[in-house]
Amino acid sequence: MGIPVSLGVTAKFIDSHLADGIKGVPTTQSWAFDLGALADPRLSPAPALGWPAISCTPSLALIVKNPGPDVFYAEAWQKDPIPTTYSLGYAIRLEAFDFAQAEAAGDLDHEWTRRSETWDQVRSVGYSFQILFFRYGEAWLDDNAGKRYEHHTSSSLVLDFRALRRALRRGETGDFSSPGPALDQGSAFKSVLFLGIPFQANPHLEIGIREIESRRGIRDGQKARFFFGLSL
Repeated sequence: MGIPVSLGVTAKFIDSHLADGIKGVPTTQSWAFDLGALADPRLSPAPALGWPAISCTPSLALIVKNPGPDVFYAEAWQKDPIPTTYSLGYAIRLEAFDFAQAEAAGDLDHEWTRRSETWDQVRSVGYSFQILFFRYGEAWLDDNAGKRYEHHTSSSLVLDFRALRRALRRGETGDFSSPGPALDQGSAFKSVLFLGIPFQANPHLEIGIREIESRRGIRDGQKARFFFGLSL
């Protein structure tokens, strides 16, 4: 929105079959949506303090997932609401000199429809830190309705084009006081305007491993020996 606030909408088409390969099997089609808002102002110390390369970003997100019409397979009077989840997320991130950061975050998910009988929420909290290319994180999940009480850990290698370029520029020039955007001159990825708002590409690759420890539940010991994420 041109300010530290973002809005998002997702439209999802539902095509559900009770069984495949059977002639005349009941099917249903419908739509669902996700709606979200995120506020994440980036705060930097006043230049007079001499540390504009250190920043703090608090954030707050509100999301509604899957609002949409009721669905049915055969008879309209048998219609049911699709699961709708209301989510609240909050975090704070500290960044220093483009090669170190730490973050703490939490979220709360509550599924509710007109047929809901419980008010159990899914809660999670966690933290992560990154130094140069290495990132480590831990999180804890409590889900009373699903009987899941889990401890998640992850370690990963992070390659971020913009952060790497800024860190190299600081090493070359000895400039550890300028804010990060001041070091972006000459970048191979130029800013472009979309609806009057500047955007700049930033290739980002993360490769790592994850593991789940559960006090109760079937996911105890579950591991992702290799995961990756790529964004531009």
